[in-house]
Amino acid sequence: QKAIYDRAREFVFSNQANLPDLDGDLLVAVKTTLDDLTCYQGGKIQPLKSNTEKLQDQLKEQLVGLRAQAKSAVEEKLEQLAQTDGYKKLIAEQQASLKRPFAVISDQLDHQTTLAVIRNQISQVTGELWTQALNQLARMTNPTPIGPDIKPAKEIVPVHSVRVSVGKTILADETDVEQYLTALRAEMLRMLRDNKQFNL
Repeated sequence: QKAIYDRAREFVFSNQANLPDLDGDLLVAVKTTLDDLTCYQGGKIQPLKSNTEKLQDQLKEQLVGLRAQAKSAVEEKLEQLAQTDGYKKLIAEQQASLKRPFAVISDQLDHQTTLAVIRNQISQVTGELWTQALNQLARMTNPTPIGPDIKPAKEIVPVHSVRVSVGKTILADETDVEQYLTALRAEMLRMLRDNKQFNL
């Protein structure tokens, strides 16, 4: 019985970051039993064992699903990178340097046991890392030119990073939408003139 109690306590203690993603009722039942000074009486240990195993199964299932989602995101971005203009003209070392950050994330996924961290890694792959790779590719294929009248390669920024203010937090009607889109278009055109381009 003590072994069952200890395993349940260790599961709760070592998975604090994952608990919000698990079944709340099961978690309450487990914690209630762990806090019960009479938990070894009245057959309370067997439900503790069963509930803990259910939580473990839930966590395992979510980890497997999220890891697969993350690896799929990595593969998708690597495929898109390989199809991006200029990539095939790079030498092998340059291609490897572009893919390396994605490979690092992919390797980390096999050992990552925190759901929130995996979600963050997915966001990194599809956001920050992807934009960095595109900018690095642009620099590799368009080395910074020398001369007073020559512009450097355009910086690539995520389109979702474009921010505009229309004095509202909710777009409630067509007029609000038109006002927002007009402001967004003006800001994107300004950024284009400022030597920026956008990735979707």
